[in-house]
Amino acid sequence: MITPKEVFFDDELFHKAIHKQLKHSSYISHVSVRKSLRFLSGAQGVSNFRPAAAAALYRRFLPASGGVVWDMSAGYGGRLLGALACPRVKKYIGTDPATLTMAGLREMRDELVPMARALDRSPLDVELLHCGSEDYIPEKNSLDACISSPPYGATEQ
Repeated sequence: MITPKEVFFDDELFHKAIHKQLKHSSYISHVSVRKSLRFLSGAQGVSNFRPAAAAALYRRFLPASGGVVWDMSAGYGGRLLGALACPRVKKYIGTDPATLTMAGLREMRDELVPMARALDRSPLDVELLHCGSEDYIPEKNSLDACISSPPYGATEQ
């Protein structure tokens, strides 16, 4: 699979990307060019679950006394940030099989949990497990909510 960067540096492919954009619109912007590059390369754009949306879901579905959330596809940390922002989350469990993603999540946890505690936010226990959701078996009745935004790429196993 060719990457958007390779399309950008290949004059013929880049021309195709620009031509495709002009075919659909007379206006070209940096956003539309990036979209064309992704389309021609077949690459999926990076996106993140909005932390405010995650916090709202936690407020809506967790008991007022607090609860435990399992994020089955922890990804880039949007739902973790939402957990840090919502006092109803007492424990956040995140699973993800991607090594680099997990390293980033651990960095977030190590920096942000102490900050939240310094702001008098009730202690949040964050457990990050480097595994796929299919490999994590929670104890019976140990979770109050499950949340996910799974990857949809064709290369995911």
